[in-house]
Amino acid sequence: MINAISTLDRKTAAGVLARAALAIDGIYGNPAAAAVLEGEEVLRSELLNEARAHLGISPDDNGEEAIERIADFLDQQAEELVSPQIQMPHCSAYGVSAKGYKSGSQRPCSSGETQ
Repeated sequence: MINAISTLDRKTAAGVLARAALAIDGIYGNPAAAAVLEGEEVLRSELLNEARAHLGISPDDNGEEAIERIADFLDQQAEELVSPQIQMPHCSAYGVSAKGYKSGSQRPCSSGETQ
């Protein structure tokens, strides 16, 4: 997760990311891009700095391609926060298939089994 929003809950952080992506993408005047949280403008600035650093985009590069890459990155980060977190078992016990099921059964490994 991006450091600037690490103290926020997942839903709030996703909202901040989505609004920042809308704002940077040139959709000025769009009510959906309006800051909602106190201090959100500061968060956006930090988000943009982190996104630029992560993507290797210069702070003074405001070209169309750079803005698009940053907006896509922010959207991706927001999506990761709101997507269901699926945890697959990693069983290493004898008799466990590569899919994490015991041989001959269709259930995931239980907590008592080696994972």
